Amino acid sequence: KVALYNAFAEYLVWDRKNKRRSPFDFELRCSLYERALLRFPTVIEWWLDLADFVLKTNSHSPIILTILERATRHCPWSGDLWSRRVLRAEVDKLPYDEVEQVKHKATNSGLLDIGGMEEVLKVYASWCGYLRRRAFAPDNTDDEIDMADMGITGTLEDASVAGKKTYGSDYKGDPLFRLEKIHVKFLLEARRYQDARMVFERLRSTHSASADFWLFWYRIEIMVWAHERMSEAVRIETPETAPHNATSVLREALQQRNLDWPEKILEVWPDHFSQHESPEALQEAQADART
Repeated sequence: KVALYNAFAEYLVWDRKNKRRSPFDFELRCSLYERALLRFPTVIEWWLDLADFVLKTNSHSPIILTILERATRHCPWSGDLWSRRVLRAEVDKLPYDEVEQVKHKATNSGLLDIGGMEEVLKVYASWCGYLRRRAFAPDNTDDEIDMADMGITGTLEDASVAGKKTYGSDYKGDPLFRLEKIHVKFLLEARRYQDARMVFERLRSTHSASADFWLFWYRIEIMVWAHERMSEAVRIETPETAPHNATSVLREALQQRNLDWPEKILEVWPDHFSQHESPEALQEAQADART
């Protein structure tokens, strides 16, 4: 069986690199994957390869969702496959209830017990991304925005419960804070800037050692500041108009003694002051960067 698996794996790699120009290329390639998956239905990468091949051939093909449905039946522990299925259900414009049902199937399939927290987070991120996009679609209503707000908040709570169930009470959350990033984007689109800041305030206690966390917070503050500045009728630069919230975030980042990658912050530090602060503040920042 190992020899057969290796033969399929080698041939699939060769087949991807040597594309045919036959009018039956699509059918031949699909049948090759089908034969391989018939014998080895739990190889996640082959399911993803098949779905990607069909997608690149015809992005509107209805069989993409069918492939992903079959894939999740055979590999219910795969967050990659479930998240792709949620996304494809959205692309195919399935009703909200049906997309939600896919998410429930994923989380009730033993995903956490077998795949682990990382696989669960992939599904949750796909679901929250769907909720955010739906909330701000061209034909959205306040109901969709409220549903997204409750849905994303509820998913964050579910993720915390699942994490503590797996890793105990010391679980500090997703180190990549993927769900929180989606939540922040949602709050920004809803013009709830202070609520977005509160997300970072809550993350500070568990992610203060992450340079990526501070840089993400910094970029959000710059974005909010730029939006407010562009809304002003008269645009003059004074010390009062500088992005002080963003500056404070960088300062606080550099005060963290256990920062995992201080060089990342130091790269941004002088450029930030050069672009946004007064010459007096810039010269102080240049001196600080050398200490």
